[in-house]
Amino acid sequence: MGNVGIAALAGFVVPFVVSYLKNMSWTAQVKQVVSVVVCLLVAVGITAIDNGVNLGNWKDLIMNLGVIFTVAQVFYQQYFGGTSVNAKLESIGVGSHSA
Repeated sequence: MGNVGIAALAGFVVPFVVSYLKNMSWTAQVKQVVSVVVCLLVAVGITAIDNGVNLGNWKDLIMNLGVIFTVAQVFYQQYFGGTSVNAKLESIGVGSHSA
């Protein structure tokens, strides 16, 4: 079984990363996809560190993804979304620059 505690802690970090990466002009759906992709990458990393890289770790990967995504969404919606830290990350992040 994967390490749920580490996955939960990672869920608190994900909103900071997503805010840095996203572009404010993107639709809500695109921002959500970015969030899911970041959560998936973190879940893959935690699962690989915890159990090694093999195809038998699907249950742990899905569990870690679910924990990370849920914690990240709740933390963002309840505590982080309206903060000045979030606004600053969105303004200086890679997604804030126009191509």
